[in-house]
Amino acid sequence: MPRPSHALPALALAALAILGGCARHECCSQSSITTRAGVELPPIERGHIVAEVPADAMPPFPEDQHPYVALAAAECQCMAVEHSLLGNLLEREKNAVALGDLNSCAQKSRCAVVKVLDAAAREARNKNGADALRLYYGLAEVEAGLDAIDASRPLIDDVLAKADQIKAGELSVPFDRTEFERRRAELISKRADLIARRAKMNAQLRGLLGMSSAENDAYYWPTEPLALETNELDAESEVGYGLATRAQLQLLRELPGCGATTGLDAVRELLGASGAGLGLKTKLAALRLHSLCQGCSKCEPCARQGQLAEMSENRENQIAAEIRAAVIGILARRRQVAEAQEQLDSWRHRFAQLQELRETGASNFIDLNTAKLRIVEAEQAVVSAAAELKRAEVELHELEGAIVFECGR
Repeated sequence: MPRPSHALPALALAALAILGGCARHECCSQSSITTRAGVELPPIERGHIVAEVPADAMPPFPEDQHPYVALAAAECQCMAVEHSLLGNLLEREKNAVALGDLNSCAQKSRCAVVKVLDAAAREARNKNGADALRLYYGLAEVEAGLDAIDASRPLIDDVLAKADQIKAGELSVPFDRTEFERRRAELISKRADLIARRAKMNAQLRGLLGMSSAENDAYYWPTEPLALETNELDAESEVGYGLATRAQLQLLRELPGCGATTGLDAVRELLGASGAGLGLKTKLAALRLHSLCQGCSKCEPCARQGQLAEMSENRENQIAAEIRAAVIGILARRRQVAEAQEQLDSWRHRFAQLQELRETGASNFIDLNTAKLRIVEAEQAVVSAAAELKRAEVELHELEGAIVFECGR
């Protein structure tokens, strides 16, 4: 029997009516979702997320009972290089491979895998040292930030107290009290953030330095001056140094000289690209090569050497480009430090002017304390810029492989 001609429009109208009901937030088409674990998640309408903070709640800051120990940058660097967990594991693996008994074919690849593991260990140590130095200069910035807060809060409290005294004496002064109250609240919030960051960074650095942890561990106090270097920095000289020093590049140049590239599949797996450079896995490389070498007729040394040459050229170009970019970054950070110092000098000059005007009544305590606050903020900005410069220098040395090289590795 043919359908009535009005059936389709009627269904369409019904569908529109249903959709209209959904548009009025009726959960008619929503359904629950069942997870793989069998948990049923019910449908829900979008709401608002708020934080619940009692009006009279003000938790205290964590008690700071940690003593400090002095730590120089060179000590931090070389301790981290020496105590690299991955570096030590790879070095032990290298020693095991060098002493292992292999069949005649696998023995030809012993040179290759020993060199791979040696370079991998140095790359791991290089990264560990760089990570430790980044934390080191980060701690210097955090400690300076806490000092800046401790210097700023009395200035704000002084302004608020003097304003209250003036108001009690029924005198008037153009003054927005809420602005200073907000600044004080911001300082308290920032202090809490810095305290949390300091604790976390000290814990991370302690691990990189291979030191055990206990209750009330000593915090590290960076003794290295955040000095602005003015020596010339030539990108091509840094590239030449990095190409000669970087363990990964040395490996790629030396592998063909082993006389056996039969294990290149394992070599490529070990070289496989991670942030540290070698993307290593904790497999027994000697056994891996042994299995690859069974049936020596399958090996293709000439083709493998061509692959090594291609890998070497590609990696050299990449590292050279990254070193050049790092040099540009350092030069830019140097300018940033100098600009921050000029800002600090400007605010110090302005404060001296306000002191002179104060004697004639042309400035008031609000102007003076505001200028003092600006000086404290500018001092912190100089420290932050200098710390960022140091981290940029660490990045360059890491790219060059100099972090581990400078520590005798």
